[in-house]
Amino acid sequence: MFPYFDAMTIKKSVIHNKSKGCYEGFVNMGQNIVSDEDDTVATEALIFMLSGLQSHWKYPIISYVLIDKINADDLFCLINSALQLALENNLKVRTVTCDGTSTNFKAMKLLGCKIGDSLDKIDGSFSFPGYDYELL
Repeated sequence: MFPYFDAMTIKKSVIHNKSKGCYEGFVNMGQNIVSDEDDTVATEALIFMLSGLQSHWKYPIISYVLIDKINADDLFCLINSALQLALENNLKVRTVTCDGTSTNFKAMKLLGCKIGDSLDKIDGSFSFPGYDYELL
């Protein structure tokens, strides 16, 4: 199986959730805390999924994170969380897949991948405690 992540644009809006008694639609990196100091409205939803290598199933492991242009350091922390979740549940992860945005490349470099100026200089392997991974 392999985890992959991708962000999708969402409508920028803030709504009042009557059942929870709070406003929703702000950037939320998973702490479920919206502080008065950071009232940035989210513009994207980032999702982390597991998918089978030889079968056709997908399962969200970090359902979604509300973001507004995530930076590589925060993305690196979220990738580590996703890998840790898989490891804690005895799931064999073979690869990590993402698209080629500059933030994704920077996060992969933080994981230890070597991404050069040309295709023949790319080494997408990196280590995580308990596994060795390859970037696809």
